[in-house]
Amino acid sequence: MISAFGIVISLITTLFAYSSKTESFRGVSDVLKYQLFISTILATPALYLASYLTLPDRLYGFASVDREPIDAWYCTLFGLWSGLIIGYTTEYYTSHSYAPVREVAKSC
Repeated sequence: MISAFGIVISLITTLFAYSSKTESFRGVSDVLKYQLFISTILATPALYLASYLTLPDRLYGFASVDREPIDAWYCTLFGLWSGLIIGYTTEYYTSHSYAPVREVAKSC
């Protein structure tokens, strides 16, 4: 179910990329960042819906600790938003558009 929602969200973000025509490198980088942000925003309620529709009222796991579907949603939510944070942080430290990479290039 998560993959099915992901396909739909991917199609929506792809349409966003096609609608924003750009020629410059900076423009392409911005569109990719917007796509990552838009897909995270759209996936948040989609994951909630998937957990609500597919999981039972109670989840029994290790040591018979019962959980609710919202707990599974929290796990996927933290993974989803962590991916967004990692994506933006990685882009900051590896893109020539930002100071850390420029400083290293200048010192070399």
